[in-house]
Amino acid sequence: DLVITGHHSRVPHAYLRIRVELAGMEGDKAVHTKAVRVAGTMRFDHSIDVRQGSAGWNAVAGAINSKDEEASDVCFTVLAEDTPTSLGEGFVNLKKDLLATEQDLQLYELEILDDHNSLQGHLRVSIHALSAMRAMQAPQVGCSTGIQQAPGGVRGELDVQVVVPAGCTGGGIVTVRHEGADFDAALPAGACPGETVTVAICSSSAAARMGG
Repeated sequence: DLVITGHHSRVPHAYLRIRVELAGMEGDKAVHTKAVRVAGTMRFDHSIDVRQGSAGWNAVAGAINSKDEEASDVCFTVLAEDTPTSLGEGFVNLKKDLLATEQDLQLYELEILDDHNSLQGHLRVSIHALSAMRAMQAPQVGCSTGIQQAPGGVRGELDVQVVVPAGCTGGGIVTVRHEGADFDAALPAGACPGETVTVAICSSSAAARMGG
């Protein structure tokens, strides 16, 4: 549901609608809600086919694994009815607001700001995508407390992209699952939960975490 809970006193339009854009839904593919009165309630549901290999899977997976943090933004733009005039917009970031917190959004109150960063109102939005996005993350990654290495292995480094999990920060150690094996890798300085970063792992199977 999208609920307009307030509006700026200068908004002159009696009816508003919402444009929703996310990975694979930009431009002409954007979704629009029905028009409702200002400070009204709209019931809006939209589902994306994210079966593995589908266009939806590829678009969302590409967004949440991108180095560009804004690629995983879901943009909600408030528009005057039957016009392209934008009264303001707000964003939900799938990586930071869902993956990093490890929870879906339920009636999350989103600020709608205009081009001058002035508050125009609020939307309450719900997004249920966590389980699908977990399956899209490549490679899998989790926090670790140290590095273990089997002796005698020939070390060869391989760079992989990971999403920093909740509770981990720059300089910390994460466990990366790659091609069926677990590897320990150090996060770069300044890394924050929800960000996509590049880490180096040892490509030799002998350098995998023992017992993985």
